[in-house]
Amino acid sequence: MTITAIANLKGGVGKTVVANGLSHAAAAIGRTILLVDADMQGNSTKHLTGYTTAEPPPHSLADVLDRQTDLPIREAIVAARREEIHVVPSGFAELQAVSDQLGTKPGER
Repeated sequence: MTITAIANLKGGVGKTVVANGLSHAAAAIGRTILLVDADMQGNSTKHLTGYTTAEPPPHSLADVLDRQTDLPIREAIVAARREEIHVVPSGFAELQAVSDQLGTKPGER
């Protein structure tokens, strides 16, 4: 198993493009991919799965990280449009709310 993280605090540097491109390239050579979309904008979620803020996924990374829920990450995984790619969707605005909560309150998780 290979784990690759794409991270940069600056916006607009191509993180989503690189992550989606690497996912498709790995899928093209027969690898199975799990992309975790930790971006509140959720562009990888939108592009790879078709879920949007208007039609959100049943569960998301926001649910996994939320201290009020007890959702295993495995239950948040959804299929992408490409068979070899699976996504833990971002959660859009909910991910921002959870991020704000995690940054301001000490917790047990």
